[in-house]
Amino acid sequence: MIKSPNYTQIPNEYFDSIMKQLNGSENIIFLAIMRKTFGCNKEKDRISYSQIMELTGIKSKETISNSLKSLETKGFITIERTGQQCFYSVYKLT
Repeated sequence: MIKSPNYTQIPNEYFDSIMKQLNGSENIIFLAIMRKTFGCNKEKDRISYSQIMELTGIKSKETISNSLKSLETKGFITIERTGQQCFYSVYKLT
């Protein structure tokens, strides 16, 4: 059961345009990034692969890596790499 009032705002543009441009794992990971950023009132967040695995249920690091690269290439996320850490943010949706 979903309890209220805990919500993450997802822009309508995601449902109207972006969702159909992404495959299954890209969609799930993109939603997880929006949860960790928008849902926590942050512009960007350091998210580990283990956090992504826990949030999404995706167990393959290769799938996560490929999906993150694809999301970045398609221009939906930015990845700021500092040493071993990666900070993820969602490109401003218009």
